[in-house]
Amino acid sequence: MIHLGGCDRILIENVTLCNSPMFHIGIRSDNVTVRGVTIRAPASTDPVTPSHNTDACDVSGNNILIQDCDISVGDDDFTCGGNTSNVLITNCTYGNGHGLSIGSPTHGGVSNFTVVNCTFNNTETGIRIKSDRDRGGFVHDLTYRNLRMTNVGIPIFIYGSYHDKVKPFKDKNSLTAKDAATFPAKAVTSLTPFYANLTFSNITATVQPGHRAGLIFGLPEACVTNVLLQNVTITADKPFGLFYAQGVRVVDCNITTPEGVNKFDTTRAQIETQPQ
Repeated sequence: MIHLGGCDRILIENVTLCNSPMFHIGIRSDNVTVRGVTIRAPASTDPVTPSHNTDACDVSGNNILIQDCDISVGDDDFTCGGNTSNVLITNCTYGNGHGLSIGSPTHGGVSNFTVVNCTFNNTETGIRIKSDRDRGGFVHDLTYRNLRMTNVGIPIFIYGSYHDKVKPFKDKNSLTAKDAATFPAKAVTSLTPFYANLTFSNITATVQPGHRAGLIFGLPEACVTNVLLQNVTITADKPFGLFYAQGVRVVDCNITTPEGVNKFDTTRAQIETQPQ
């Protein structure tokens, strides 16, 4: 609906966009502000008029502000690709959609990405970082703070094998540590996704029935590194999976599943837990 590229100093403010046949806003430029924007499209699971690829706000570039927006669509509520840095998403409300995403193409890297003071209601995913071995880059220094999620599909969902369609890796909501242990390693290339320095602080979430509390799933050849979960409270039916993740610190968290409190499903994960 709105597609801009190669621009500088863009402001989209106080408009309402509805039912785009594809992306509502797609921008690849620097110095972008999207403020006070309302976007509506049916969920991808709508039984009557499902919408697909109706991303709300796809913005890649440097110096990006997304503020005071109200979003409910059928695909990513926000996403960016590689060559993106200095992003702030703040005071936004999210309904239907695939969540706040990074990727799947991340070559060129994503850095200095902050999400603060946002709410999510019935969103398929809250925080979503996705890439693959043929489209990755260095994604680092990401901060998610003061987020409230209600009835979401999965609050935190990070993985480096987005297009893997081979069972059991296709259904990442049901993937177990035993399954993850069989995931094959490959040689590191210039397009291997690396994730590092991720902070999740002051987050509360209730999860839809039958879904997991979260998943951080790196690659055998490229573990996710340096992750902080601090003051995170999640209630879910399945445990949080930590697969190929190193340097994970769990501080003052209460992640509750039938397995217990702060009981993680792990494969090659290095975790330091500090109880409340």
